[in-house]
Amino acid sequence: NSGKVHALFYSLVLSCVLNTINPRVYLHYVLTKVHELRRGEIDPRTLLPDQIDCNVLQKFSDEQIEFAKKMIPYRYWLEENYHERRAEKDIEPISFDRDEISLALGCHCPSQ
Repeated sequence: NSGKVHALFYSLVLSCVLNTINPRVYLHYVLTKVHELRRGEIDPRTLLPDQIDCNVLQKFSDEQIEFAKKMIPYRYWLEENYHERRAEKDIEPISFDRDEISLALGCHCPSQ
């Protein structure tokens, strides 16, 4: 069964590439529509990479970039605050992945 799931995602990613859509943005967008799909509010065919409106993906991507820009100062504050607390107590180290934010800031859906 896992092979079928892998084949599905591989097919979606390659379809995105063929349709000049950023696969990361596409999959993120589709995952945000799961509840609407389950309620029958969206026709699943409209979310296929060759059918989806790239303008909707671009708007979604822009919203995610703005959200990430707002979160960067908060993450830096968390990191600084964490290190201060760690100096006072013996707390296990954790890492904050700045690359994750960089990916979010770089995501886009090229115009067709």
